[in-house]
Amino acid sequence: MDIRTILVNLDVDFYSPHILESAAGLATLLGAKIIGLGALEPSDAVASFAGVVDRAHSYAEARLKIETSIEGLANEFQQRIPAKLQLAWHGVIRSPNDALLALASKADLVLTTTPRRKDVSRHRTLDAGELLMSLGRPLLAIGTETTEVSLGRIVIGWKDTREARRAVADALPLLNLAEELIILTVNEGEDSIEPVSPHPLDGWLLQHGMKARHEVIPTDGDSAGVALQRFARTVDADLIVAGAYGHSRTREWLFGGMTRELLDAETANRLLSN
Repeated sequence: MDIRTILVNLDVDFYSPHILESAAGLATLLGAKIIGLGALEPSDAVASFAGVVDRAHSYAEARLKIETSIEGLANEFQQRIPAKLQLAWHGVIRSPNDALLALASKADLVLTTTPRRKDVSRHRTLDAGELLMSLGRPLLAIGTETTEVSLGRIVIGWKDTREARRAVADALPLLNLAEELIILTVNEGEDSIEPVSPHPLDGWLLQHGMKARHEVIPTDGDSAGVALQRFARTVDADLIVAGAYGHSRTREWLFGGMTRELLDAETANRLLSN
C-alpha cells in the first residue's frame, strides 16, 4: 500500500505549527497530498446554566469563538502547507474524534500531535486511544517538539500478534525509506532473552527488499512500554512502530500498558495501528 493522502488533525487548544511542518516534509517524502482538519464543539458545560436565554447566549458565544479559532487554523494550513501538497481543508464544529472518523476513509495515514494535558474534554481535543480502536487507518503521533518526521532509523516493537502484524504492514511505505530497521522484542519474564533466528518478519521484509537486525531486551524492572521507549532513545530512533492493543467496555477504551504508555509519550514519534 502506498501513502497518497495524509489527514492532519490540528488541535485547536494545543495547536503547534510543528505538525504542519512535519506533515509537509512527510508528504514531500512520500509523494502524498494533505487534508487538513480543525474541529471543535461547545462542551456540555455550555448548556448547564439555568435559563433558556442564558443557555442560548452562552452557546452562541462559544460557537463564535470556535468559528474564529477554526478560521485561524485554516489560515495556518493555507500559509504553511505548499499549494501543491494541499488536497482539502475541513473546518467543522464537531468533536475532533467524530470529525476525524468521518474523514478517515479519505486518507491512508492520520497525523496528530500528543496533547500535553490529559484532562481535556473530547469536545475540545482528540482522544487518540478512542480514535485508534475505530480508525481503520494507521495513526502517526508526533512528539511535541518534532518539526520533521525523519525515517533514518525505525524501531519495530514486535510481538507475533495480529496488531503488530497490522502495524508493520501499515508502516511498509515508511519502512521502505528507512536506512536501518530494528525489530525489538521486550522480554517480560520469559526464560530466554536470545533473539529468535530466523525472525518471523525476516522473509516478509526480504520480499519487500528490506533487512532488519533483531534485538531482545529485558524490562530491567520497568514496564514494556518504558523499556521500548528507553531503547528507542538509546539508538536514537526516528520512529517507533507498534501494534495497539485494546478493547471497548461501554464506551471506555481499555489498553494494555505498552499501548497506553506509547499513546501518552510526548517526545517520541510513534506509528500505532490496531
